[in-house]
Amino acid sequence: MYRYLIILLFTLITSTSKASSLYDLNDYIFLTEHFPPYNYVEDGVLKGISVDILVEIFKKIGIDKDAKDIIIQPWIRSYIQLENNKNVCLFTMLKSETRKNKFKWVGPTIPNYIVVIGKTSSNIVINTIDDLKKYKIGAIRGDIGEELLREASIPSTYITSVAHPFQLVKMLDSGRIDLWVYGSLPSRWIIKENNLRQGDFKELFPLDNTKGSYFAFNNDTPDEVISLFQQAFDEIVKEGVYDLILNKYLD
Repeated sequence: MYRYLIILLFTLITSTSKASSLYDLNDYIFLTEHFPPYNYVEDGVLKGISVDILVEIFKKIGIDKDAKDIIIQPWIRSYIQLENNKNVCLFTMLKSETRKNKFKWVGPTIPNYIVVIGKTSSNIVINTIDDLKKYKIGAIRGDIGEELLREASIPSTYITSVAHPFQLVKMLDSGRIDLWVYGSLPSRWIIKENNLRQGDFKELFPLDNTKGSYFAFNNDTPDEVISLFQQAFDEIVKEGVYDLILNKYLD
């Protein structure tokens, strides 16, 4: 009899703990930026690979949220919120050496290759990181591209940092910068969205191609919460939902 009481007590404690976690998760803030095809707004609706994955995670865990509850804003603003506030998640983020111990991570969700992009007509050739030191380079403020440039000791005077990728592709097209550092796949979407020709731009150098994309949580997030999200994501992959989402945007 005593043994059954212990089991019952353990079950009640576990259920209460999980319910408490779910209640707390409804108070979490989820932030993102315009970074197609991972996260972007089309016809007033937030969508994308990472958005759809997160919504499926919400369903798995039982969080009363959907895409309308995700806030889209400039990357640097969200990054500062993530660093300084509990109950915050930011995506889609690459886990770099500089970042990996600053946050807690769920994923990896999908590869995201950071490349150096130039104008086809420029005839610029980049063989090594040091070759970048000859040119004016554009990056998103606080983004992984800017971070990688600084890690490569590119002088700040050569880096132009702005809030939105639309600014950078227009600056590159007009010759105000020589190179643009951004995600390989997202850059193609940005070029298309600005009614520019893909053939006028080319990838010159892989700045980083080893890191996957993640959902990043504030470092004070309980490990239990991270485990819940990771388990839900793993189940989505196992059940084939993940592949359906990828095919929806990449086919």
